[in-house]
This record gives sequence, C-alpha cells and structure tokens, in this order.
Amino acid sequence: DVGETVDLFWAAADLYCTEKHLEHSLMIMKTEIPDNDERKKKLISIYMDMLNEVRKIRASLLKRIVKNVKWDLWCMPPDTLVFKNPSVSPISEIKPGDLVLTSDGKFNRVIEVLKRPYSGDMILIRPYYSNEILMTPEHPVLVATDVRRKKKDAWRKNLKTENLKIVWKRAEEIDENDFMLFPRIKEISDVDEITLVHRWKVFDHEKKIVKKIKVNNELLWLIGIYLGEGSISKQCYHYKKENRLLRSYRVTFSFGKHEKELIERVMKCFKNIFGYKLSEVKTHTNIDLVSGRVLVYKFFKQFGTKSTNKILPKWVIRLPSEKLLYLIKGLIDSDGCISRHRILITTSSRDLAFQLRLILFKIGLLHSLRKDKRRNHFIGNRKITQKSEIYTIQLSGDSFRKLEKVGIKYEGKRTSGNFGFVLKDYIMIPIKSVKIVDYNGYIYNLKVEKDNTFTTIAGVVHNCPFKHMCGAIMQIHEVATREIYKGNKKEAERLIDLASKLWLLFWINNKIGEVWDDKEKFLKFVKEFED
Repeated sequence: DVGETVDLFWAAADLYCTEKHLEHSLMIMKTEIPDNDERKKKLISIYMDMLNEVRKIRASLLKRIVKNVKWDLWCMPPDTLVFKNPSVSPISEIKPGDLVLTSDGKFNRVIEVLKRPYSGDMILIRPYYSNEILMTPEHPVLVATDVRRKKKDAWRKNLKTENLKIVWKRAEEIDENDFMLFPRIKEISDVDEITLVHRWKVFDHEKKIVKKIKVNNELLWLIGIYLGEGSISKQCYHYKKENRLLRSYRVTFSFGKHEKELIERVMKCFKNIFGYKLSEVKTHTNIDLVSGRVLVYKFFKQFGTKSTNKILPKWVIRLPSEKLLYLIKGLIDSDGCISRHRILITTSSRDLAFQLRLILFKIGLLHSLRKDKRRNHFIGNRKITQKSEIYTIQLSGDSFRKLEKVGIKYEGKRTSGNFGFVLKDYIMIPIKSVKIVDYNGYIYNLKVEKDNTFTTIAGVVHNCPFKHMCGAIMQIHEVATREIYKGNKKEAERLIDLASKLWLLFWINNKIGEVWDDKEKFLKFVKEFED
C-alpha cells in the first residue's frame, strides 16, 4: 500500500537500496565479464534500463510525498570550472573516473556526471578574489557564517572567529555576510632528488646518460623562472651521409637587456643544478639564455613548451609549502610586477593560473585571480592583437608580507589585513553580492565518491544530498530488521521511528514546505521535535 506518506517514504528508501544493488551489479559486469562474451553488452543494456526505471519511480514517489519540489535540479551551467587533478576543467568536460578536489582537501573519483535541461531562476554569486559563479537556487554550498554583522567588516582584523560556524546553505539562502570556503590541499609529499635518464642507439649499441638533480629551493626558484620566461623546442632532420634521423633540443630563457642581475643569477643557478653552462644569444631587444642538452629539455618539458600551455606536474604541487614559496618567488622575479602595496603575476596559461591558486592557498596566501579581457595594443601605427587570454594573480597586505621570508620586501606603510581569513582547513572568501538571474540551457552535477562534494573556482559545493540521506536511513532500517529477527521488537520500533524522524528533519531543516497533507499534525510534530 503506497497511499500513505509513511508507506511512500519506505517505498522510496527500498528503491534507493535497489538502485545501489543494480549499480553494484553493473560495476561487476563491466569489470569481470570478458569483452568477447556476447552476453556482456546485452546484460549491461538490460540492467541500465532497470536502473533508469527504478530512478524514475523513486522520483515520482518523492513528488507525491513533498509537494512543489523540483527534484535533482541542484546543478551548474556547463562552463563552470571545477578543480580537477591536476588543474581545472569545465564541468561539462569532466568524465567518470576523473579526480576532483573535495571539501576534505583531497582528490576523489567522479562516479557519475549528470546532465539535464533547465529553465528558471539561477543564483549568481560574486565573491572577492575570484570570478562569479552561477548555480540553481537549491544547490548546497559550504559557507562560514556568524563571523561579521555588516558588510564593511570584511577585513581580516575585524573578523570575529569565536562564533564562526561552518554550515551547508542553499544558494538562495546565502547573503553578503557569508563566506565561501575553499579547501586547502592536505597532501604533502617531499622529494629530495629526481633522476633524469636519456637512452639512444648508435647502430646496434644502446647508450644512456643519467643525472641526479636535487629538489631544493634553488631548483624551485629556477622552475618559477622557466614558468615565467622559459620555452622549449625540438627539431628533427635527416643526416644523409649516415642515413639516419637526428634531433636537436633547445631550452630558452628570454630576458630584457636591462635584466642583467637576473641573467647572471639564472646562469649561476643553472650551472649549480645541471652542471652545464647556458649560452648567451643577443637579439635587438632580448638576451636569450639557451641550453641544447637533452636531459635539460626532458626536465623542463613536464612544465609545458610555451606560455599558453605551462603547467605544474603533480609532484610539484605536493611539495611542502617551504619549497613552494621559492617557486612563487621565481615567478615573481621573472613575470611579476611589484609595487609598494601589491604583487601582480600574469600568465596566459589557464591551467597554470588555477594550479597557482591551489599552491598559494596551500601555503596560506590570500590572493585574487581574474581572467582579463582580450585587448588590442598599438606600437606606433602597428596594431597588436592579443590572441591568448591573460590571467592575473594579485597578492597584497598580509600575503605580501609573508613573502619577506624569501627576500621580497614589503615597503607599504598600511597595516590593514586582507579580505577573508585563513583557517586550518579552508580559505574564507568574502562575498560581494548575490542576485537572481534567468537561465535557459543545460545544467550539470557530479556524483563523487567518499566526500560527495566538489570544488569550483570560488569554493565547495555539494552534489545531491538526498541519496546520502536515504542511505543513512536505509542503514538504520537494516539494523531494525535484524533486531526484529532477534526478537527485540521495542528496539526495532525505536529505530524505525528514528529513521522516520530523520527523514522529516531533513525537510524541516531545508524549509521545503508541507510534508503531510494534514498541516496541523505536521506542525504538532515539529513542535514535539523541537521540545
């Protein structure tokens, strides 16, 4: 009998359990049945049809329990950037199996990508330090609240953290007094030394070069210089005399002629690390420092070949903060602009820009990250068209002062702190404004294992929590069933009552209208529960 609210609830919970069993069966089929087995494709198709049917029935039952609710529409537009290992990706391009950054500061696997059409209101959140983010009104967002009472108390020195609460709020409930929360990466794996190897053949004989490189502050600084001013190239040509293919490798650091002190330091640093000298090539505007060594080429290749595809490998992101500070210093020395109160770092690589956000937040440095609009420039009468996007990172206030550890002097006299706050596990990002906008198009959501969250460019959001709530209720239900078999009828009744209250508490806390047709009975239950 599924005519009563309580019966509908148990039917939905049972369907959830069936859904889990079908998902598990599908996983076993995909991994354990050989691909050459003719039954495999047919079985998977049958089970997928059953799984989709179960989901439809569950959704239809839930609509009968709670009125006027749009189920499973907690989603985001396709261009929403999500932090994926090792950089960012639009949510529409993420695939099952990808690793995304979750609220615990770790990377967890995406189980499923959900997509559906949507037309209606969306919440536009404009935070400090980041570009705006758009989501459906019901989407849960992790925020810090009860920290400030008025908008002007955004500065760190005015924050009162004694009453700080970290809670999940629906996007439509967020206001300018809340803070978005961005997780700080937990994984730290130090590397003392790396081994570079190059093998090649001379006729029938194999030869190789092996060189060990220490991963110290000097190397991290040079990596920062390469990210700002470096590039690599490779050329192949046919040697007719011996009828074989030859290759030439080139690593280049480009500087202005006025940067004499930096050029000398790079040459010295490079010799200390690799044991080779850099050649100096002068042009009419630049001085290029060049190495043709294949091991040097192989090392710097992992950081990208040119400005638009620069990237950091995972082993660098995992290094301790003390070492990463020197990478940031190298970037500032090569491609940064320092004034009295702020530091600007620019890059045309989207991946590098957002990886730097991960590193800076890991170190505990508040900063802003913005994508600048493409602009045209003129040199005399010649028009210069900007082809690639430019990303700018700005550090100021306390974040600037912390870089004094690596020799970057703060000359400002102001004592005010940054917006936001650095917590042990999160960075608190203030909110400028929240408003409602119209939207018509596809929206996406991610189902993520373990933590059930993912991180956008502005902070942490949750995927659909209904299933996880149903899972908890089903576990209580299973324990109650065991108690019945043991003959503990009272304990079973207590657990079933607890599960029912958990179900109702979920809807009360989320302010989703009328649960029972009998409104007076429902309000009486709420009062009893509060008492």
